Amino acid sequence: MRKLALGTAVLLAVLAVGCGDDDGGDGAAQEGDGGRDKVVVGVIPISDVGPAWLGAEKGFFSEEGIDVSFRPIAGGAEVIPQVLGGDVQFAFGNPISLAFAQQRGIGLRYVTEGVQGGSSEQDATNALVVHKDSDIRTPKDLAGKTFAVNVLNSLGEVTIITALEKEGVDTSDLEFIEVPFPDMLPALERRQFDVAWLPEPFVSQAVAAGHRKLLDPMVATYPRLTLSGYFASSQFIEENEDLVERFQRAMNRSLDYAPTHEDEVRQAIAENTEIPPPVVEMMPLPHWTSDLNEESIRFLIEQAQGYDYFDEEIDVDALLPPDSGS
Repeated sequence: MRKLALGTAVLLAVLAVGCGDDDGGDGAAQEGDGGRDKVVVGVIPISDVGPAWLGAEKGFFSEEGIDVSFRPIAGGAEVIPQVLGGDVQFAFGNPISLAFAQQRGIGLRYVTEGVQGGSSEQDATNALVVHKDSDIRTPKDLAGKTFAVNVLNSLGEVTIITALEKEGVDTSDLEFIEVPFPDMLPALERRQFDVAWLPEPFVSQAVAAGHRKLLDPMVATYPRLTLSGYFASSQFIEENEDLVERFQRAMNRSLDYAPTHEDEVRQAIAENTEIPPPVVEMMPLPHWTSDLNEESIRFLIEQAQGYDYFDEEIDVDALLPPDSGS
């Protein structure tokens, strides 16, 4: 379709680590309180990360001998240099970011699931949103429009293009601009672009302000699409097998606990984000499970390759957890 420029965040990551053959990572975990392994996890401060915060509060990580802390990031690509340098051991990121890293010789792979998209528009947690006074009424009206995404050349773009192609929209002249999620709604209200791609709670805030949802591009791309997972450098995984397995157990336990304890996870989200508590109380929660949707990752990467995002074929198996059945 077209060759897209490498996103700013990914470019910075590549410049930081260079283009050598080293997978990166110092392969060592520091000792934390009580002799536990000290682990720093890079996370986007949005509701998707609720299970991780809740799991730490419930002691799921400490029970595995892990002293866990969290570092705010803007996206998976931004944190790659920190992962490779050993400042962050695990991070929250989407498959496109990991694929971009792979084609530049940077070894990263998932350890656990992070969050999934909805199975239908009825349980969607993302949306393309237009201004309440916009002339855009249906997906058919989106040809040639300008879209705000949190990171260029990443998950948002691939799913938007895929979703609109399924609607029969000409996607050859779509334009994308990079706007952090917290800034999107104010920018939409100033009419700085045509369409905002928003996750919860920003979707609920936009609708409350009178703006209109069109569709969830994640649902349209692949039901229960793996939007992001927790990853580490390949070298770190190889050299810290026991720690990685313990982190995986704690994180999976957190992912399975959160959906059945909504009040607790909402409280964790309120305490760890700047989302107003009333919004946290009413917003739809993301979809959490410990089951990584590997087939959805394969489909997403195939779509991105079809849109000429990558210079060479991506080895998807190398992005999946070491114990994957693929």
